[in-house]
Parts: sequence; C-alpha cells; structure tokens
Amino acid sequence: MSFRVHGGTELNNFANLEFGYRYIDDLEASGFISGLGVAVAVNGHFVDTTLQLGMPETGPFKFFAKAGLMLWRLNYEAAASNGFQTVSVSDDDTGVALRTGLGMSYQISDRVRLRADWDLLLNVGDEDETGETDINVFSVGPEFRF
Repeated sequence: MSFRVHGGTELNNFANLEFGYRYIDDLEASGFISGLGVAVAVNGHFVDTTLQLGMPETGPFKFFAKAGLMLWRLNYEAAASNGFQTVSVSDDDTGVALRTGLGMSYQISDRVRLRADWDLLLNVGDEDETGETDINVFSVGPEFRF
C-alpha cells in the first residue's frame, strides 16, 4: 500500500508548485537460500517539492509532466532462520533523489478533480549497503481545489 498527500499553488495557467509526503508500506519478500529461511521487509517515507508543467486547461482534461527533488528514508528488516535459531537485523537509510512523472486530471466540479499520476522515484536506497533502485508508483484519487 502507498499513499501521498500533497498541497500546492498554481503559479500561472501552465505551472504549479507542489509539496508532498508519500508513505510506502512494507514491501516483503521471503524464500530459502541454502536451507535457511530468509525474509526481508522495506518501508519508506518521502517528502518532495515538485514543479508541475502542463497545457492550459481547455475543457475538463488537464495533462501535465512533473519533476522535483525528494528526501527519502527507508527502513529495512531482514531475518534468517535455520529452524532452531533466528537472526534478525534492521537498518535505515536516508538520502536525496530526483522524482519525475506524468499525469492527467478530469474536472468534476469547480473544486474537485479526479487525478491519475505516474511517479518515477529515481535512485532510492544506498547502492553500497542495501542496494539502489528506481520506484514506479501509479495512483488515482481526488484533487480538492481551494
């Protein structure tokens, strides 16, 4: 599960500035390696500032591209068991990365839009310690305008 809460301001007809928080709940994997049961879980917190550029609204649809910076914090937990004894470790990492994406919104009323986004979170994680990856997030939800 993942969720994002954001707020922002409209700079002009084609540019918006957004500030957001995203939480990604535990991503889990488990299996066996050389007879040992192994399990790993990761969750993350992300705070971002994003510039959103789009075409001026012509009708109910608005299409946009976005790019910005984000601060991330990942929490890792891993455990291994041979059936008699279990060893577990946990760690966390923080960093700064780029984010980008595409989206569209549909105007339901003057104050409410339905919004669909694709976000690409680039180079999240520590390459030397726990591994680095890009994260793709697809989301749909309401947008309330004040």
